[in-house]
Amino acid sequence: MEREREEIKPKELTSRVDLPFREVHYGGLMIAAGDTVTGPVIVIKGSLDIQDGGVLAGDAWVINGDMILTGAAAIMGKANLVNGSEYLSHYANIAGGIVYYHSEC
Repeated sequence: MEREREEIKPKELTSRVDLPFREVHYGGLMIAAGDTVTGPVIVIKGSLDIQDGGVLAGDAWVINGDMILTGAAAIMGKANLVNGSEYLSHYANIAGGIVYYHSEC
């Protein structure tokens, strides 16, 4: 089932991800089991892969990529998924929920 996605213009997307103290990862980011990364993080054209027990303490933006959470992986903020898909285990936790976007970026 395809999720409803909010349309976001490239200029608005750029202003939303222009966050202070952010980490930008081109091609992907993996957070290993037991590790904690402080966000916000932005992943462009790759996967945000959080392994069982890994934690992202903050928000995530995944642009033109996938979000993968295995086991009891957690995002303690909001996940923003632009032109991508999510693969979540039953035990994964995203405290702020997922917002789905479509953009011509």
